Amino acid sequence: MEVPLLRYHQDIIQFLKKQEPELWAFYAKAEKERDYLEVLKKDLLKNTYRLGEEDHTQVYQCARFGMKHFDLDLPLVIYQTRGSGESNAAIYFHEEEIHILFTGETLKLLSEEELKAVFAHEITHYKMYSDHNRELQVASEILRAMVSDATAQPSYFETARRFQLYLEIACDRGALDAVKNQESCISSLVKVETGLTEVSSASYLKQTEEILSMEKSVISKKDTHPEAFIRAKALSLWGEHDGAEIEIEKMISGKADLEKLDLNDQQYMSQKTKELFDHILSEKWFRTDVTLSHARQYIQGYQWKQPKQNWELQHNFEQESIYKYFSFVILDFLTVDRDLDDKPLPEGLKLAKKFGFDSIFKKIAMKELKLKARQWKIVEQQAGQAG
Repeated sequence: MEVPLLRYHQDIIQFLKKQEPELWAFYAKAEKERDYLEVLKKDLLKNTYRLGEEDHTQVYQCARFGMKHFDLDLPLVIYQTRGSGESNAAIYFHEEEIHILFTGETLKLLSEEELKAVFAHEITHYKMYSDHNRELQVASEILRAMVSDATAQPSYFETARRFQLYLEIACDRGALDAVKNQESCISSLVKVETGLTEVSSASYLKQTEEILSMEKSVISKKDTHPEAFIRAKALSLWGEHDGAEIEIEKMISGKADLEKLDLNDQQYMSQKTKELFDHILSEKWFRTDVTLSHARQYIQGYQWKQPKQNWELQHNFEQESIYKYFSFVILDFLTVDRDLDDKPLPEGLKLAKKFGFDSIFKKIAMKELKLKARQWKIVEQQAGQAG
């Protein structure tokens, strides 16, 4: 059985295939170095304690429960790190074998059902990387390479961050699907997070709802794993209704903001900016050599074309920050060609009014151009918006 990919993963995979075809082809064909598995084993043996199946029968039974659920029949080795440290579990991916590492007090904290949930979560990682022609793994490796580049754009980091957060959400869903026990999935999260041996999943869900009710919108700020309360809420949503993924996306991606655009958001904004240029330059007298050259500084090779009349933003964008950006873009065009004098400003106001951000445009234009109220009144009258 294949583990379904979340929408975000599907979108990024398709983006990378389309925008970076050569890079995708390279990583899709790349194979692990022949000695990778031996190096991995040697490193784990040097730095951990290997749990023998004959001495830790129950632990292995819990792990094999998850493997059976996903129809996996592979060699399995479980390890425990030496010394104290943060409680957690991790899987080291190799197509031929499964190696799972525990850190801290995880094995001591969890009940049998909770341990099954943790193993199922880790094994879902394996399934997601190996299913779908390894597309998730390929995308993950490409993103890892992108963010390791010294010239990496902020959108690369944001995409890699969200990609990883959604991966953990997907693996939590895989665990829930395997154990069919929401309480054990949530309590295992809380125990690993807090180090407590006794917790109530029902109580933590109430705590989660209290957190969510205190803020208008809650978005994960973590880099690798979402906050425990977000993961708990996501687990409860998976069991409630078919629209769970949309609600979960609100807690991971939130509304797109200019300060934190991922690759898809960035591409979308580039397209909307180009379309805005088409609107700004819709009057023939405004398409001067100066304004067209200015447009090409934003978008290489820009060519004006008749604009779409139904220009609007997707609902998942934080409108105020985007409208401020568009206001500055418009204002930039209005002032770039000195030969046009004040003629473009009323046109800019008309455009902002048409798309519903004239009040934001007004504040920015008056401040940047140092206009007084009576001067702006004239601009409004010229734009046909007296009063």
